[in-house]
Amino acid sequence: MKLIEQYIYAIGKHLPYNSRKEIKKELYASLLDEIEATYGENPTQKELEAAITAYGTPRQVANRYKENNLVIGSGYTDLFFFISKLIIFALSIAFTIIFVIDLFEGDLTPNKIIVDIARTIAHIIGASLSAIAWVGIGFMILTRLNDDHHIDLEDDWTPKDLADIHIGPEGESKIESGLSIFFILVFIVIINTMPFLPSIAENAFRPSGLLGHNLNIELFKIYLIPLSALWFGEIIYHILNLMYGTQTQKMVLFDLLIEILSATLLFRMVFNPALYLNYTSLIGFRAVILLVAIIGVIESIGKAIKFIKLYIVQS
Repeated sequence: MKLIEQYIYAIGKHLPYNSRKEIKKELYASLLDEIEATYGENPTQKELEAAITAYGTPRQVANRYKENNLVIGSGYTDLFFFISKLIIFALSIAFTIIFVIDLFEGDLTPNKIIVDIARTIAHIIGASLSAIAWVGIGFMILTRLNDDHHIDLEDDWTPKDLADIHIGPEGESKIESGLSIFFILVFIVIINTMPFLPSIAENAFRPSGLLGHNLNIELFKIYLIPLSALWFGEIIYHILNLMYGTQTQKMVLFDLLIEILSATLLFRMVFNPALYLNYTSLIGFRAVILLVAIIGVIESIGKAIKFIKLYIVQS
């Protein structure tokens, strides 16, 4: 029953990531049993819609599984989590902008960058926890004063809204996507403002006597332009994952394209002799770039197989 699958899928987007699969299986079996007991083995479309309506909106059903773990009433959880996400997003953007501005003030040194990154992460976590705590206290008070009141962000929801839902693979963890956005953005800023960092690493490794070449920094700067564009593509992918909570066909294809282009560009860098000065052996950044390129190829193959299975074989 496609409508039931779409309904369970919509509920899953509001469930805790770690227990989502188990809860969805339980919900699917429970709902099918209830429908069969009420309407028989072959219910009509209208009967399915009636059963879903009686069961509740996706957020309402998801809240039943989160209710026992929350000190905030289920009638307020939707709004609380919505406000919490806005707080984290706004503070992350604000402190990241401050980090970028501070980065260009004064001398750029590795120690300064590390300290600024640590300080920015601490500010984001501290400010977010503080703001969410105060918001949480407010909702806890509301729960104690008026627990019967419900704020439903899906009050106009109907089963017909399920028609537009595409059932695809689960999205990545939102925490993982949020951290990826932050660290990729920080890395782009650092490597573009301090492209000489590879030379610092080479100088630190030189006393070992194993270094087989030096990176051509001027040519490396040119490669940073397309590399940065691809890294921004990864940021866009993670933003879409945060927005939709699932991987649509276009998102999977976009992610695959970014992976293929990245691996292709990295292999171009590996086999460009002009990028490596005083070359005597592979040991150095050429080996690092080669390793990353090979990993990129493996990931590209895996994502290509995943795309074929989901959207070509099953279509």
